[in-house]
Amino acid sequence: METEENTVAITATPNGPFIVEGNFKLIDREGKAEVRKGRIALCRCGRSYKQPFCDGTHRKIHYNDLSLK
Repeated sequence: METEENTVAITATPNGPFIVEGNFKLIDREGKAEVRKGRIALCRCGRSYKQPFCDGTHRKIHYNDLSLK
């Protein structure tokens, strides 16, 4: 049974990043794992200079998630 403590919520914000909330493991491209707790924003537009994290570039490039459909 899943408890609130070990639940991870991932929300795709309109025209913005994925918001990840909960207790989770983030693994970088070199395979280094980091256990995280709380809230982070992950880039969805692919243009952030702080990959995999969102740096707000989606606003500058006028990212529109509706164009992905």
